[in-house]
Amino acid sequence: MMQILQPPGWAKPKGYSNGIAVKGGTTVFIAGQIAFNSKNVIEEKTFAGQFRQTLKNILAVLAKPAASPSTSCA
Repeated sequence: MMQILQPPGWAKPKGYSNGIAVKGGTTVFIAGQIAFNSKNVIEEKTFAGQFRQTLKNILAVLAKPAASPSTSCA
């Protein structure tokens, strides 16, 4: 079973999913994260600003299945 990860308030992506969690397991796949805001608009003009927004997007997708970047499979 798979669960599509779509953070609340985000525009639905076209042609891909922001993330997919495998139900019953601990695997989360994240794709397509760039510097878009929740409305699919790039507001940041600098590399640092776009990188920061991309990391925020990754964290928002991970929050959906209650995961975090510190979660490990050890």
